[in-house]
Amino acid sequence: MKKIVLVLLGAFAYVGLTYYSGIVGERHIKKQVAMAQKQHPMQGELSVTDYHRGIFKSTFKINFDNNGEQLQIDSLSLNSDVEVFHGPVIFADGVKFGWFYALSENNKIQSSNSDITQMLTKLFPQGVGHLNMLGTYGGSLDSSWHSGALTYQEDDVFFEVDGITINGKGTFGSQDAKGDLYFGKTQFTSDMAEITATPLEGQWKYTMTAEGVPISSSSATLKKVTFSPGSPKEASLNNVEMMQHQEIDKTYLNSSMKMTVKNFTGPFAAQDLYYELALDKMPMDAMVAWSQLSKEMSAAQENLDFAQFEPKMLEVLAKMAHKDISLTSKFGGKALDGYANANMQLGFDSKIEGSMGSIKEYVAFLKGNMKLIVSEEIVAGTPLQFLITPYVGTYIIQKDNEYIVDAKISEGQLWIADTSFSLKQYLGLGDAYL
Repeated sequence: MKKIVLVLLGAFAYVGLTYYSGIVGERHIKKQVAMAQKQHPMQGELSVTDYHRGIFKSTFKINFDNNGEQLQIDSLSLNSDVEVFHGPVIFADGVKFGWFYALSENNKIQSSNSDITQMLTKLFPQGVGHLNMLGTYGGSLDSSWHSGALTYQEDDVFFEVDGITINGKGTFGSQDAKGDLYFGKTQFTSDMAEITATPLEGQWKYTMTAEGVPISSSSATLKKVTFSPGSPKEASLNNVEMMQHQEIDKTYLNSSMKMTVKNFTGPFAAQDLYYELALDKMPMDAMVAWSQLSKEMSAAQENLDFAQFEPKMLEVLAKMAHKDISLTSKFGGKALDGYANANMQLGFDSKIEGSMGSIKEYVAFLKGNMKLIVSEEIVAGTPLQFLITPYVGTYIIQKDNEYIVDAKISEGQLWIADTSFSLKQYLGLGDAYL
């Protein structure tokens, strides 16, 4: 008799825990959706509807509608039916342990443009992939989205991706997450050319700051991209690496990106190609102000009047402009037994302080420099030899076996060697903003 009572008590306890797990799952799912909607309201409306909680399983619909009419683009909507399996022991896609396991398949996407809807239906005939999320007892949210193979063909255009997978790991009550991604072998063919790429693999990280500004970091590698333009000589990029990184340094945000290509083969050969871009010492309060201003400008896009937002644009500039902010760019590589490289830096004069009455006043405090160096081997082996000859001795300096362009920005002027150009004309700024 005692054994029967214990079994019944155990069964009731398990059913109770399972039902409670469903309550926890519903609370966290709705909270995550609400947080995402609050942070990105201008991207569209994200909502949970028809939530039906059972003892062992719940169901609901999740819907996303972008602001197509507001942003003057064709609207998109995504509608998914989601099953939520309650813990503690979950029998779905294998055996799992946790509060809940959400599973969504056959996610339907459509557009207000019938042609786009038709294209999306061809590309995703079984819906937009398979999405799942496990809420663990440790407070983590482990998610995965997999598309399966994607194929699209129309007339002479053929496109195929051998599957896309994005894995993520976050926590309850937070938008911070990190994970990895896999973009399968890709092929694009038309009557003009054929492009193929080996799988792309990478990692990503997303963090929401206390000020509500999202920062991210990511990296990816790609072994080879081949271009066949219909001529006998195909071209390829080999060993491609990409990196993007953001970090907070006290009250500043530092951002950088870098792309490298080990070698290029084709009509000519090149090695050790690189491109780097960095923005350092961006004040966080300027980022917050710009984020808010961007939302307001997006909301008014149909009748956007820049003059209306000029005072707030000047407020953002006042927060951003200081002597330590710096935009730097570098690129270059090797080819034809020679080399080429460029370095650029842009910032503000140390004399800048306080807010200005117009954008023109900020332009006057810009300072920067740029140096471009191309070796004689590249100049002599390419049409550059004919293009730059008229400028050697004026804008271009020849020193030893290098051709050098030195430029600087100072007091509202762009100087190339000893010749100056007005930044007002160079930047295309109209009198309304000056």
